[in-house]
Amino acid sequence: MSQKYVVRLSDTSGCHGGKVAGQEQWYQRHPHKACNDPEMSMVSYIGNGPYCYANSAAMLLESVGETVEPRLLEVLSGVGLGAFWLAESQTLFLSGWASMPDVGVSRAFGLLGFKVAEEAESDGAPMPAEALARQLDDGPVLLGPLDVGELPYQPDSQEGNGVDHFVLALGFEGDEVVVHDPDGYPAVPIALEALDRAWRADLIEYRRGTYRRWHSPTRTTSPVPEEIANKAIRSFAWAYRESRATALPGVAIGPEAVEALVATLRDGALAEQGLEHLRRFALPLGVRRALDYAWFLQEVAPELAELKSEQARRLGRAHVAAARSDQESMAEHLSRVADLERRVEAALA
Repeated sequence: MSQKYVVRLSDTSGCHGGKVAGQEQWYQRHPHKACNDPEMSMVSYIGNGPYCYANSAAMLLESVGETVEPRLLEVLSGVGLGAFWLAESQTLFLSGWASMPDVGVSRAFGLLGFKVAEEAESDGAPMPAEALARQLDDGPVLLGPLDVGELPYQPDSQEGNGVDHFVLALGFEGDEVVVHDPDGYPAVPIALEALDRAWRADLIEYRRGTYRRWHSPTRTTSPVPEEIANKAIRSFAWAYRESRATALPGVAIGPEAVEALVATLRDGALAEQGLEHLRRFALPLGVRRALDYAWFLQEVAPELAELKSEQARRLGRAHVAAARSDQESMAEHLSRVADLERRVEAALA
């Protein structure tokens, strides 16, 4: 079996990055505005972040000579639009109920004009090690969702039991698979036994089957930027509608989800676990996603871009309040986030 370790770790995005192959006009229309404009809506974040599926997808595309910024893949996935609230665990996710990462990755590939082979096994099936080996002979393979708690190379991985993750598999070395993990672990080996437990993803509730993977990307069309943007906005509108249509009973969706958290904060009833989820994950990730949507929408839908930019500002302030455990201040800023979310959803209706 071949060992092809030719894909660079692509964990950052920003105004000085490359261009999407075949999408030169997109970047000509955005001539480094993110670096020069003082408005927050035009300033991109550059650095590490929990964009594991977008980073892994970008690496997969780069393996066939297609350079796509992770933030563009993240936006087109639609994962970071909307919100849902799980009352029992007091957990707010600033993402769409109908746009889980495995669905979003495939959506982003399609919007950009790529055909990518996607496969999964039924529950209870054995890990497809031989199929993976054959696919890795032809190039890298995107794996996910995986369970972080089963990744032995990650320090304190057991604290991540049930947390979803995506990586890029590069090749076999004996009874190990070498992966690029965009959480800061390039070219790490993982034993097949450990990979089996992680990739089976028993604790990941949104998974559809097991051992899901994407490989062999090919470009089938070269859509112009306007076409990408228009199709993406239609897909965003669909995702909002589908989230409301498919949410489980008792799960608050959209602005109502944020308002449920606001009510909990105003009652002083948010437990430390819920607060920790906000300060370490949901709020900083929410800011970054809102900024990336503002970047994407700034010329094709400037009013929507401004709403997302203001959401980023408010979420950033809510994060500072969360770091101080100031629930009253958090409620004030998140109440405004809920209002903005209602306006975003209405604009897309």
